[in-house]
Amino acid sequence: MTRSNSTGAGSQSRFEPYLDINRPQLDAGRSNYNITHLVNGNAIFDLPFGQGRRWLNQGGVADAILGGWQLSAILHWQSGSPVGIYSTRGTFNRANRSGANTAVSTLSVDQIKQLFKVTKTADGKIYWLDPNLVGADGRAVGADNLANAAGFSGQVFFNPVAGQVGTLPILAFDAPPIWTVDGSLAKRVKVVSRYTVEFRVEAFNLFNTVSFYAGDFNINSTTFGRITGTGNTARIVQFTGRFEF
Repeated sequence: MTRSNSTGAGSQSRFEPYLDINRPQLDAGRSNYNITHLVNGNAIFDLPFGQGRRWLNQGGVADAILGGWQLSAILHWQSGSPVGIYSTRGTFNRANRSGANTAVSTLSVDQIKQLFKVTKTADGKIYWLDPNLVGADGRAVGADNLANAAGFSGQVFFNPVAGQVGTLPILAFDAPPIWTVDGSLAKRVKVVSRYTVEFRVEAFNLFNTVSFYAGDFNINSTTFGRITGTGNTARIVQFTGRFEF
């Protein structure tokens, strides 16, 4: 695991101030590029058909059509990217220096983690966490009030009050994991003695899996927790041929 005291909030201006210069630990947490688990694997398998193999080992037309095929695959799986739950309110520092000011919650980090799941609501919206945590206006907090009381049933996130900062750690949560499989099927054919032709069909994102963007985790945003886009392309299939001499 990698840790940092920079969330990247000031990457464009190349300046990222501390929320409180006397408490730099407030900005410390997992780095935004931390990936807890990452697995890459590949496999190559010669299909057991054709000359010199288990089945159809007699040459001729059957071998020319069905023999010599090779199947390969590349697997990529990784745990989700780190996400944080923020208020971004300028309750302690200036507003434009409070991008990493987290939210306050009545739940523990572990309890919040149990609420992270991809959910589709009846109106077609897709969330990364339980949509019951979101109010009618799409925010995770109710209207501001002097008591900082909950504005709707199910509210568990709150803005810090004046002079205070959020209590949730920086980037304490994981987005859903990402996985893709690329595959190919190839065959090499000898033409005369010195020429070879290779036929290949390749599929990228073979199972057409979707990798979602982490979404908006500002509790004051009307799209809090919503999934509004994807981070990968749909399945692509291509056919290629190559001639060697």
